[in-house]
Amino acid sequence: MDLTLLLTGVIKLGFSLLVGIIGITTAARIVKRVNGLTDLNESLRDNNAAVGVSLAAAIISIGILIAPAISGTFNALQLLSYTAEYWLDITWVVLYAIVHVLAALLLGALVISLGTQIAIRLTPDIDEIEEIRKGNLSCALLMAAIMVTLALLAQEGLQMVLDGMLPMPTLARDSVIGPS
Repeated sequence: MDLTLLLTGVIKLGFSLLVGIIGITTAARIVKRVNGLTDLNESLRDNNAAVGVSLAAAIISIGILIAPAISGTFNALQLLSYTAEYWLDITWVVLYAIVHVLAALLLGALVISLGTQIAIRLTPDIDEIEEIRKGNLSCALLMAAIMVTLALLAQEGLQMVLDGMLPMPTLARDSVIGPS
């Protein structure tokens, strides 16, 4: 049994659950509140399917946007688990992961909020948010499609912004890979 690999896996699993349960749900609620759905809990209690669909789309969209941040950080953590001389090196990567994913959550919420606000402004004949509040499932499905599409289209750009904002760990190179 590889204890280091096992411990690294447990850290990854715990971090993923924490981000998934707390981070993504919180970011999705921020998206919905920015878009004017301030009474989310009441609407969900009233069985408003349109609000439920919109919130679900926001959660999926945020998940799409932060998945690369989590994956990249985990790859660095796994590599360090094999090469790190001290546990402090791995602790640094875990702290880096937290900052990286928090930035991804905040920027992801901003991208989805801004994108949906622009989409809403492009259709001045209908107030999608008010229609969703009333339970209009057609508007909710349209907004859900817009959010998920925005996430899919913005995913790589957001990842590049994050990579530019946060320092990536550098790896030592002992030799050149490939033909000499």
